[in-house]
Amino acid sequence: MSKNWVRNTITYMFIFSLILVLFNLLIDPLQFYRSKEANSIYWTEERWQLPGLAKNYKYNTIILGTSMTENFVPSEVNGIFPRAKTLKLSIAGSSAYEQNKIAEIAFQNNQIDNVIWGLDYTSLSKDDFNKEEFPAFLYDNNQANDLKYLLNITTIKYSIISILYNITPKLAKITSAMIDFKDAPQRDLNSLYFWGGLYTYSKENVIADYSRKILEDKKNKKELLESFSFNRLKSSIDNNILPIVKNNPATHFYFYYPPYSILMNERFYELDPVIVDNIIKSREYFYSELNKYQNAKLFDFTTDKEITFNLNNYKDTMHHSPEINKYILKSLHDDRYLVTDNKLQLFLQEYRTQIKGFSMVQIN
Repeated sequence: MSKNWVRNTITYMFIFSLILVLFNLLIDPLQFYRSKEANSIYWTEERWQLPGLAKNYKYNTIILGTSMTENFVPSEVNGIFPRAKTLKLSIAGSSAYEQNKIAEIAFQNNQIDNVIWGLDYTSLSKDDFNKEEFPAFLYDNNQANDLKYLLNITTIKYSIISILYNITPKLAKITSAMIDFKDAPQRDLNSLYFWGGLYTYSKENVIADYSRKILEDKKNKKELLESFSFNRLKSSIDNNILPIVKNNPATHFYFYYPPYSILMNERFYELDPVIVDNIIKSREYFYSELNKYQNAKLFDFTTDKEITFNLNNYKDTMHHSPEINKYILKSLHDDRYLVTDNKLQLFLQEYRTQIKGFSMVQIN
């Protein structure tokens, strides 16, 4: 093998890599380096799309959480909270760690007045990273990591489809199928990640989902008991939630426990009552710690039977309709369901009582 061949090969590889870097830098399909609000294409894979939006867009209010918060509409938040300019940073199926990472980017790049944060016990129970691919290099401040974005095959696909989508959406769709690209471009930031109109909400769907999940839970009982240990829940609160509140005293935080259907809570109680006990214990702990900060409020929607016992509000045991999101939003503004020193144990006792005394004849 000649030295010239090796030298030429290295040179060609360098030139090719440089072309790819410049190509992705120019297109910047995820808006990682700059905002393109005037003619934006947005992507449905939140873990890839949101870091660029959080870094480069202008806003003063953010929404954090899992898919339970995806049906909040930023324009509706703006209409209820005075002077709010809202960016939704929800990540479906996210861990509290992932929520912490996107929150950090938001606070580093904007003055945040309000945070609406849906606090799922499922998020607190998870390991730092979700099983889905998490592009950690998009969430840190290490510019050396940027090559993982600029030379990434996923970024190249985003760039190609972005160009084609601006030419003709049909061509972009055909090419996506050819290169096995799963994401789909959208234009409207206000409705991005909103899934409320895609599903049917019914008692039948929820009961069917409950029956499936009960069987799955039994197979994964050991893992679930470890995930919902009090130490795991407490550690997640200490490491991922409270530091954001502590480090941002000028921001108003609106934490809330989402109203899962009664069958979601019943699933875990039937698997092992200690899971529900640990959830309650973690909520006592979270309130005691959060109560130290005057800029934070906690709301508990979990015991409103008109919501949680009416299974026609849900598409499965967990996810409610967007009408409930609207109700939650107004309740946060009006301080309904606010947890206080006098009400904490009332909320928790009612939560325990509803689950322990549940029977199928109670549901609507």
